[in-house]
Amino acid sequence: MSAAIEKMPVACPQCGRQLMVPVTAAGKQGRCPSCSTVFSLLAPVAAEAVPVQPVEAEPNYHLQPLAAEANPYAAPVSAPGSGYYDRQPPKEKSGWWGSMFGGVAMMVIAVVWFFGALLLADRIFFYPPILFIIGLITFCRGIFSGNVAGD
Repeated sequence: MSAAIEKMPVACPQCGRQLMVPVTAAGKQGRCPSCSTVFSLLAPVAAEAVPVQPVEAEPNYHLQPLAAEANPYAAPVSAPGSGYYDRQPPKEKSGWWGSMFGGVAMMVIAVVWFFGALLLADRIFFYPPILFIIGLITFCRGIFSGNVAGD
């Protein structure tokens, strides 16, 4: 008696409870244990076999671009050199922090932070030396690029 009985799910039409009934009970009357409604157990519907069409190895698509008035997402067409994306990006070395003065300011802040924490709080932080090195690099880049005041 180790043969497994196949079961199918059936919903009670009165209370909607899901019941699992044996497949052999299809077409017979059944009673819902919750609401005691007697209803007929319908057989499960078998899916129809759909014939499969063979697919071409390489589909032959002929795609045509949409007309400009038909495609609202198309970028406006303009002559080269006149568009937004043709402009040069801003220089990275411009601004206060890309100049010699910015490098000097970072080095001064690092020195004050390091010695102030050492004398007042009797602590040594490792951030001020990192800031000092970044300030030194920025100062040298400002010298070699001729960027004195963030121009």
